[in-house]
Amino acid sequence: PAAVAAGTCRSTSLWTSCRSVQFKTRLAPSAFLPLLVRILGIDPKPEACLLLLSCRYMGHSWAAGLQASWDGKNQESSSEAVNAYLAVAQLGRATGNAALEGWGRLLLSNEVTAARKYTQVYTGNDLYALIAGSTTVNGISKAKVATILFAAKASAYNWFDPDILTRHAIQWMPFTTAGSSQLLPVAWLTEAWPMVAAGTKMPADR
Repeated sequence: PAAVAAGTCRSTSLWTSCRSVQFKTRLAPSAFLPLLVRILGIDPKPEACLLLLSCRYMGHSWAAGLQASWDGKNQESSSEAVNAYLAVAQLGRATGNAALEGWGRLLLSNEVTAARKYTQVYTGNDLYALIAGSTTVNGISKAKVATILFAAKASAYNWFDPDILTRHAIQWMPFTTAGSSQLLPVAWLTEAWPMVAAGTKMPADR
């Protein structure tokens, strides 16, 4: 759980500060891991859980916490979030904290459900084609992935590279037995992988 949580922290600035505290004070894992959980906006006490890093309406988390861009807060990696919440659930189970395990499982389930509805695009599961209509070509349906979910829009691009591989990989990695098996449906990978493997060039439209 420690390795997964550390590798998939959802707020870079807070994560950096937290790591700095650990190095300076030499905190033991038992003291440091609860800080990671709080970075995710989760309090082990159900009545105190604020969930500041999650969108309660759509069910997914926000990649940069409360930081907003021109189009509102955003989610760019469903796989990151899934593995982060999986780690929270595992940490709760390992420490005998049933409330923390429950929150981790709830948020994991919400994240997977949201990813399958809003991020993953394949035959029979294309929300954007329904919105745009069959006569309108949209980049998300072509790319078979909504790479970034903003509060005010969805985009087929990511922040750092327009390549089709990175658009999908940021929704797949890290690959973990429990996380990937729940997040990545065979139907989506079956349609997306040939396009990714071939290095298919995507148009500029989003």
